[in-house]
Amino acid sequence: MMEQYHRIKREHPDRILLYRMGDFYETFYEDAVTASRVLGITLTTRGKSEGEPVPLAGVPHHSVNTYIHRLLRAGHSVAICEQMEDPALAKGVVERAVTEVITPGTVAIEEFLPADEASYCLALQPGATGRLGYALGDIASGELIAGEDAATLALGLPARFRVRELIHPEGLEEAPWLRELRALYPELHLTPRRAWDFLASEAESALCRHFGVGRSELLGFRPGEEAIQRAAGALLAYFHELKRSELAHVDRIQFLRAETAMVLDRVTVENLELLRPLRGEDPAATLFGQLNRCRTRMGARLLARWLLAPLLDAGAIEARLDAVAELIDQAALRRELGELLGRAADLERLVGRLGGGQARARDLKALADTLALLPAIRGALDGRASALLAGLAAEIAPLAALGARLAAGLVAEPPARTTEGGVIADGFDPELDRLRALTRDGRQWILDLQEQERARSGIAKLKVGYNRVFGYYLEVGRSQGDKVPADFTLKQTLTDSLRYSTPALKSREEEILSADERRLRREQELFEALRAEAFAEHLALQANARALASLDVLAALAECAERGCFCRPEILGEPRLEIRGGRHPVVEALLAGGGEFIPNDLSLDPEREQIHLLTGPNMGGKSTFLRQTALIVVLAHVGSFVPAAAARVGLTDKIFTRVGASDNLARGQSTFLIEMEETAAILRGLGERSLVLMDEIGRGTSTYDGLSLAWAVLEYLHGPAAGPGLRPRTLFATHYHELTRLEGELPRLRNYHVTVKEWQETVVFLRRVEPGPAERSYGIHVARLAGLPAEVIRRAFQLLHWIEQDQTMARPAPAPGERRAQLELFADGRQAVLRSLAALDLESLTPLEALNALHQLQAQLREASGGAR
Repeated sequence: MMEQYHRIKREHPDRILLYRMGDFYETFYEDAVTASRVLGITLTTRGKSEGEPVPLAGVPHHSVNTYIHRLLRAGHSVAICEQMEDPALAKGVVERAVTEVITPGTVAIEEFLPADEASYCLALQPGATGRLGYALGDIASGELIAGEDAATLALGLPARFRVRELIHPEGLEEAPWLRELRALYPELHLTPRRAWDFLASEAESALCRHFGVGRSELLGFRPGEEAIQRAAGALLAYFHELKRSELAHVDRIQFLRAETAMVLDRVTVENLELLRPLRGEDPAATLFGQLNRCRTRMGARLLARWLLAPLLDAGAIEARLDAVAELIDQAALRRELGELLGRAADLERLVGRLGGGQARARDLKALADTLALLPAIRGALDGRASALLAGLAAEIAPLAALGARLAAGLVAEPPARTTEGGVIADGFDPELDRLRALTRDGRQWILDLQEQERARSGIAKLKVGYNRVFGYYLEVGRSQGDKVPADFTLKQTLTDSLRYSTPALKSREEEILSADERRLRREQELFEALRAEAFAEHLALQANARALASLDVLAALAECAERGCFCRPEILGEPRLEIRGGRHPVVEALLAGGGEFIPNDLSLDPEREQIHLLTGPNMGGKSTFLRQTALIVVLAHVGSFVPAAAARVGLTDKIFTRVGASDNLARGQSTFLIEMEETAAILRGLGERSLVLMDEIGRGTSTYDGLSLAWAVLEYLHGPAAGPGLRPRTLFATHYHELTRLEGELPRLRNYHVTVKEWQETVVFLRRVEPGPAERSYGIHVARLAGLPAEVIRRAFQLLHWIEQDQTMARPAPAPGERRAQLELFADGRQAVLRSLAALDLESLTPLEALNALHQLQAQLREASGGAR
C-alpha cells in the first residue's frame, strides 16, 4: 500500500495528498505534519520507513470538504486520491487514483464559494511590448473570459474580479509585471506552469480539442491576438489536468475588448466602490450592494460582471434600457417574475456540478423544480414590447421531458447523501421496488424473530442488533446467560452482554444483506443515470441559466429605479455629459431617514466646458460629486436607469479616478508616490471619450511643488499636450486656489465650487455645486469641527492672517500661557499687535507698505478681540 502511495505522491509533489483508506482520508510524512498544523488534528505514526516512524494524520470522509476548505484558505492545493474498487472485492491492494486536484482558484464545492461573486483562476501571458494577454476561468460555472490589456490595466484584474489563483509560464518569476503582482496581491496564490503549455501551438491544440473545432479563429480569436489565445489555452489545459473530466460546461469564450466594454482600472473600481467598500465590510456601502435586488445567485453574479464591464454598444445599451423601462411600467409582471425567480435554483453552478459528477440528489430535485417554473416564466414574458425581454423568453427551453423524468424518479425530499439510499421514488423502477420489498420483508422478519426468541427463552430484554463486522446478532445481558437456548451460538463477548447467532438467523442474514446491498447498488445506478440524462442537456440548461440571470438583473435594476426615483439616461454619440439633479446612489441610500442628499447639476463638453475646476472645503462634498458623476456614467453604460432628474450621457470608453490617499509601506511607496503613479497611468491611458476624475493632486509634497504639479497636469489635460484632438472630460477638485486663475487662460476650463455658509464662527456645508471659485478652503473651520483644542484653532487663525497679508512683517509670536483663561489670551493678543507695531521700520516704509501694515495690524487686533470692531 505504501509503495502505491509513494508512486501517486510523486505525481503530486507540491500538493497535499488526501489518500482514501476506508472511512478516512489519510495524509503521510510532510503532508501529515502540515495537515496536523493547519487543521488542528492529531499527528500520530504508523509503521516505519527507513527505521523511522511514519507521520500520519487523517480526517473522516464524510466531513472532508470542511478540511479541504481550510487547507485551501491556508494556500495549499489538495489532490483527492480515491479507492477505485470495492475493498470487499479487491484482490490485494485496493486500486487507487487521484480523481481531482483542488487549488485555491479551482474550487467547485458549493458551500465554500461566495454566493454573489464568481471565483476565478487567472492566466497571464506576455504579449506585445507592455501588454499582457489574459484568461479568467470560473470552474464552478464554466465561465471563460479572455482579453488583452496594457500591463498596468491587466495587473488590476485580481482586484476587479475575484481572482484566487494566477497561473503563468515558469521562468518568469522575476518579470517586472509578476513582481508587481506579488507586491499588489500578497494573498494571491501563484502557480508557475510548464512553459510549453503557453506555446502558441500547444494552446491552440488545447482550445481546438476542448471546443471541438478545427482552428482557433472559429472561436472568435482575431489576428494578432496570440497572447490571448496562449493564455486561454494554457488555462483550459490546467483545468483539464486538475479536474480529470471533459469540462463540457465550459462551452464558450467571452472576449473583453476595448471597443465593446468600458475600461475600468483597478484604482477606479476600488475608488468608486463598485463591489467592495474602501473601509469596513458593509456590502450596503457599495454600488453592487445597493443594486443587488436579484432573486437568484446567478443573477447577482451577472450583475457584478455587468458593473465591471459596462457596454460601449449604444444599441445593446438601449435594448437593456427598453427592458428596464418595461419592467418599471409593469409592476405586476415584475412581482410575478420575482416570485418565480426566487424559487429557481442556481442553474449556472448546478450544471458545473453535473459536469464534474458532483451533483447530489438534492441538486437534481432543485433542477426538476426549476424546470417546472420555466413555462410560467415564458408565459409571463409573452407579448412583451421590449426586444430583449422577448429574446430572453425565446431562449428559455422548458425541457419538459427531463423535468418530468426527474420529478418521477426522485423522492420529494431527497437525503443529503445518496450512498445510503432513499433517493429514488417508489414506482420508478420495478427491480428497485422488488429489492426494497425483500429488504422490508427481511427487516420485518428480524423484528418478528426478536419477539419469538423473547417468548421462547423467557428473556424479556433480548434484542436483535447489527454491525458491519459481526452482522446480525441476538444480544442478552450477562446475568441472563443461563437462560439462553441450546441452539444459540456465541459470537461475541462484551463487558455487560453476550451476542449470539442461530441457524435460522444466519441463513436469513445472507438473504437480507444481499437484498439490501443490491438495493443500494441499483438505486445508485438509477441516480447516476438520471444525473447523466440531466447533463446531456447541459447546453440548453446553460442557455436557461443565462436567460434567467439576465432577466433577474433587469428586474432588479427596474426595482432599484422605481424605489430610487431614477431616470432613463439618453445615450449620446458625442462625448458630452449633462446631468440635472444628479445624486450618489449609495450615499443617498445610506442617508435615508437620517438626512437629505443634495442633488447637483453638471455639464461637460469637450468643445466648451471640458474641465471643471472644483474648489471648496473638505467635507463640502467634492469627492462625493466626483464619484456620483462616475457612477451615473457607469450605470448608464450598464443599461440601468440613473439617480438623476435627467441625464444625457455620451459614450465613454474609459473612466479614470484619482481620489483618496493611501500608501504601501511594505513596497516602500508613500502616499505621494502612489498618487503620482496613479496620475501617470491616467495621463498615459487617455482616450478621446475618457472621463477623468482627479481629487487633490499634489497634496503629498510641499505647497509649491504640489501646486506646480497640479497646474501642469491641468494644462496637459486641457491639451494640446495630451495629444491631437484629445480632450478628456475632466472634473478636477483642488485646494490650490491659485489654479482658479486658469479660467481666463485655458478656454475650456470653468471654475465651480461647493458652497458653504459661515454662521456663529463655524461653517454649514450646503453641498451645492455652483459656478465660480470658492473664496477659501475653510480648513481651520473643519479642524474646529474635528475637535482640535481652542488654542490651536486661535493660533492657526492668527498665522493664517499673517501668511495671507504680508510675510515680510514679523511673524506673530504665540502668546505665552495660551492654555490659561480666555481673558489672559485676549490681553496677550493685544500685546502681539503692539510688538508688531514696534518692529516696523517707519523710515523705510513706502506709503503703500504702511497702509498694508496698518491693515494687517487692524486684522490682528480684531482677531485678538474676538472679532469686535
